[in-house]
Amino acid sequence: MTQVTDTDLTQLLREEIELAKQEARLEGRKVAVASSMYGGAFFAAVLAAILLSFALVYALGVIMPLAWGAVIVGIIWIFLGMVLSTEARRRFRTADPRRRELSE
Repeated sequence: MTQVTDTDLTQLLREEIELAKQEARLEGRKVAVASSMYGGAFFAAVLAAILLSFALVYALGVIMPLAWGAVIVGIIWIFLGMVLSTEARRRFRTADPRRRELSE
């Protein structure tokens, strides 16, 4: 029968901790890369929204003065912001941030 010493257990525990640290670093890098990609996608979406807004202003400029086209596009953006903020407020009010135990 083999007897396990304290130093063997200590060494095993240290190796397990080091392995857990390496796995956490690897997962952290994956999360960082994915987050950067989401940031890039958000930036591209914002640029697309701006460019499409200008395109809509100029399209409306064919049938009316550009200033009125810009006002209409601005009103559309204000309306969209109001709808989104109202929905966000409603969801925040229904959210319960306290932790609850999950029942199985």
